[in-house]
Amino acid sequence: MAYRIARRIVNRSLDPATGSHLIRADAAHDLGCPDDLLPLVGCASTPEDWDESWGDSIETLKKEAYEAAEHLLNRLPSGEHTT
Repeated sequence: MAYRIARRIVNRSLDPATGSHLIRADAAHDLGCPDDLLPLVGCASTPEDWDESWGDSIETLKKEAYEAAEHLLNRLPSGEHTT
């Protein structure tokens, strides 16, 4: 599930902040939050939840989530890079 969500983030069919939130809520917890998912979990937010006091803009969080999703997918074996 986390890889499918990451693919949707990278192909821009899912907002990165929303996608990272889904990974945190639906995949990371069930898997015991593996190290590979920590960068995405760290970016998890929804625009409705985000608060200016966090220090980073929502756009920065989205960019970081996109990059974390891309990194996660780049770690897949070459035969598993389907979209």
